[in-house]
Amino acid sequence: MKKNDAYQETHMTDIDTLIATRNAAAAAYYEGESIMDDADFDKLTAELAEQGVEEVVGHGYVPEGKVKHERRMLSLDKIQADEDGKPEHAFNDLAKFVENTDAWNYDVELKFDGNAVALTYVDGKLTSAVTRGDGTFGESVDYAVGLMADAGVLPRTLIGAPPKLILKAEILFKLPVFEELNESLEESYSNPRNAAAGIVRRQHGTEAALLSLIVHDSDIVDDDQVSHWGFTTSANIFKGKVGGTVGRTIGLVTRDLFEQIDRIDKLRGVLDFETDGAVIKVTDRVDRRTLGEGSRTPKWAVAYKFNSAVHEVVVTGLEWQLGRTGKLTPVITYTAPPVAGWTNTKATGHNFELVEKLDPRVGDTLRMKRSGEVIPFIMGRLEGAPRGAEEIIYPTEFTAPDGVTYPVIRDGVNLKVDGYLNPVQLIVYGLGMLGVKGVSDSVVKKLVDGGDVRILADMLTVTVQDVAKYPGEGVGSGTVVVNAIKDALRGATVVQWFAGIGLPHMALTTGGILADRFGDLDTIAQATEAELLVLPKFGPIKTANFLANQHKVAELAAALRERGYTPLPKEQIVAVESPLTGKNVVLTGTFPNLSRSGATDAAKRLGANTQSSVSKTTDILIAGDGAGSKMAKAESLGVQVMSAEEFEALI
Repeated sequence: MKKNDAYQETHMTDIDTLIATRNAAAAAYYEGESIMDDADFDKLTAELAEQGVEEVVGHGYVPEGKVKHERRMLSLDKIQADEDGKPEHAFNDLAKFVENTDAWNYDVELKFDGNAVALTYVDGKLTSAVTRGDGTFGESVDYAVGLMADAGVLPRTLIGAPPKLILKAEILFKLPVFEELNESLEESYSNPRNAAAGIVRRQHGTEAALLSLIVHDSDIVDDDQVSHWGFTTSANIFKGKVGGTVGRTIGLVTRDLFEQIDRIDKLRGVLDFETDGAVIKVTDRVDRRTLGEGSRTPKWAVAYKFNSAVHEVVVTGLEWQLGRTGKLTPVITYTAPPVAGWTNTKATGHNFELVEKLDPRVGDTLRMKRSGEVIPFIMGRLEGAPRGAEEIIYPTEFTAPDGVTYPVIRDGVNLKVDGYLNPVQLIVYGLGMLGVKGVSDSVVKKLVDGGDVRILADMLTVTVQDVAKYPGEGVGSGTVVVNAIKDALRGATVVQWFAGIGLPHMALTTGGILADRFGDLDTIAQATEAELLVLPKFGPIKTANFLANQHKVAELAAALRERGYTPLPKEQIVAVESPLTGKNVVLTGTFPNLSRSGATDAAKRLGANTQSSVSKTTDILIAGDGAGSKMAKAESLGVQVMSAEEFEALI
């Protein structure tokens, strides 16, 4: 091998690694998670572009229930502010955009840090809502958007709309709503975008009604018409206009654009939702059509992204948030300078172990980085800064909302209020596991506070009158609640009822394992340590945890029996001998003739053990269209790959 050949081979290996890293980060982003900072992701994409590797729109992952966009939802080219945050340092990049577009007029709007969706109206009626996904395929979020429409966030019907109208929008949380939601949760969301991404994909619960929606583009109607229909639009919030005239230079137009960007930079911190930059787009739709689109981005728009600022904050104390199962989440309080005009004085410590390692003291100086615009992330103590004099004392007991003071114990990486369970949160969680749709958290709270409901099983006997008697409710509301419960519980299985108990780290997967072995709740409630230890995924720690909570299974079984209700058994899957027998398999992508759950059941019938993620213990990755990051992981580990067509041929 020649020296240059060796270099090329090593060089391409490095590029392959960078591509795999980029694709994994993109896959997580489009699923509503973040494994890489936005700025780092953009730098990685730029580095690959310099090597001739273009970014694909989205990440290629096609989720179950994929929906093809009638027109691709493209992402935008990005201009990144320099590290010191001064927009003037990106002047040349923006001037190049102005030169390439050669347009007379531009709009400058906020860039929202939300979840992109396409809303389709046919003959004035809302017919579908689809996430951006990979730009070609997305996920249907009709259920969540329907709840948002019921809550008045967007209209279901448009008067005077064209025969078919597609609106591009962002679904996001207003910050006060997000903070209130996080305070009520056992496991808090890391930021508003992740929370919105998770909730909008759910097919149960009512939290989607808390979301907001902002329309930012339509190909055939203007902003004023969209606003007239009752939508919030990006132009409602901020719209800067830059006009060109004969003789105006690229430099002058670019300077005016930067003045508008600077206005957004000053405005973004006082808004009640997250933004991460500005969007500059050609105003005239004829000009847009003339400029057209590239393979991954439109040529008539560009995004300007601000840098996340790092701030020094001074610790003032530590607070504790109580979750539904008694978990205490630490919240560090501090005094801090405004973050782009927004003053934030709290940051989650996530769990006790992380806070214990950080060892914050009153008076310590910490470094804080913004996630998005205003959600703080504590990076660590400021190196070289003096330690605070006052150590923080961790709680040994805690007074819960029920007025009882409970002991606080160590539970893994967390602190836990021993013996406390929040009945409202437990029932809401249980209803979600049972697939009950349309019963709001507020209704459950009224029923609990009024003494009509004490445990999840009590929801079986709730009547229309039970709901209708409370302020703000009525016969209509009561009928919706009762029918929703009846519809879901008619087909609820042992697995769902077990998951609905809300045992820590035990839900549908654990319920399925137990139901396969023991059948019903009464028998599960009598399982012995020896019987549990031989089950899949039941090691000594999980077994001990289950046995400590086993009485709750018995209590549920008795409560259901008293109310004359018997959960349906889990469908038993009988395995046959096949090339997959005894193999650990992971399924990813979409299949020609099977849903994801159908493919999983088929794999089990073929004798396979299904896993949720690729690891060294995986034998085979069964890959459908749009396999995404799991394919890259399988290739890096040398895991055998089977196509969806080959898999379906075995059935």
